Amino acid sequence: SKNDKIMNDMFDLINGYKDSHGFNSKRCSSVEEIAMAIDEFKPDLLIFDCHGGSDKNNLSSFLVIDQQKKIFLTGDDIVKYKLSAPLVFLSACETMPNNGYVKLISDAFMEAGAYSVTTTFLPIEIKDATSLIVRLLNNLVQLKSQSCHCNWLSYMSHLLRTCLIFETINKSRKFLTEEITTEEIAEIVTKCMKFELRFEALAELDRLLTKKSKSKKLRLIDLDNEWMMYSIIGRADLIYFKNWLEDYRDLNFKDKRK
Repeated sequence: SKNDKIMNDMFDLINGYKDSHGFNSKRCSSVEEIAMAIDEFKPDLLIFDCHGGSDKNNLSSFLVIDQQKKIFLTGDDIVKYKLSAPLVFLSACETMPNNGYVKLISDAFMEAGAYSVTTTFLPIEIKDATSLIVRLLNNLVQLKSQSCHCNWLSYMSHLLRTCLIFETINKSRKFLTEEITTEEIAEIVTKCMKFELRFEALAELDRLLTKKSKSKKLRLIDLDNEWMMYSIIGRADLIYFKNWLEDYRDLNFKDKRK
């Protein structure tokens, strides 16, 4: 809705990256407009940034197109119009509630052709969700020239896992005597990429907060733990990054020639 100020502010923030990151976006006010936008752009990655909800009467979940006008995107719409892409990311509340719901909108995207859908169990905070979208887009740009993640599951899991780090830092700022530097954050996030270093990464974050805190230090119970609200369905493990495949195939072929 046009009067949903915070959501529209977040749209504008994300759109500020369009030129530098090379993605397209469209604000749609109907199911038909969504269908036309998907047909126009034919995306490999389709992100829905909106409100979401669930219907107890038919045990379904849906996306909100315009709350004020009661316009929604349902699973039936998705299947009817074949609204999908190889990768779908749902930045909306409770798109996959797991307490007995049987008509999940995430399943509809899979039926319409998606290979993997990132979805949500519970409500998510709008600003934190926007931060996650921006990080997703930022990191994809960096991955054009790097071979950090082998597949989409590895990438999305790392993105969600490190939400814990960024949320902790953001909510600790008012207690800090000095800012945690970009370099310090990067070192912790990089350690999280390796399974055997994840405890060490969180311990390092804890040490930094203790060292730089005025008094109070956040505990897990003080956080929203947004990273726990998301889930990745489908075969994201079979969707490989091209540059990772090329780098490691070249390495393997060289070994065989030797």
